[in-house]
Amino acid sequence: MAKAQVTVRVPEEIKEFAQRVAVERGTPLSAVLADALGRWVRWQAMDEFLKEWHAEDGPLDEERLRAVAEKHGMPYVPPTCAACPARAA
Repeated sequence: MAKAQVTVRVPEEIKEFAQRVAVERGTPLSAVLADALGRWVRWQAMDEFLKEWHAEDGPLDEERLRAVAEKHGMPYVPPTCAACPARAA
């Protein structure tokens, strides 16, 4: 994949943390920042895909998620969120 050079300004705390991660991984700071940006872009693309999916086919409720897991021979693991309110059983 071709690479382009960009210049960005980030808060000092983010730069310092990213630099620590880079040192721990033994990689350049630019690799850590490129990885973070790549992940963000993929999340944005997934967000757009899900918005389109919901508009066309409705939300992915647990019943549909279970069916997809079963179809693909995968265990169904319900979503969890420590900060979310308890769900009704």
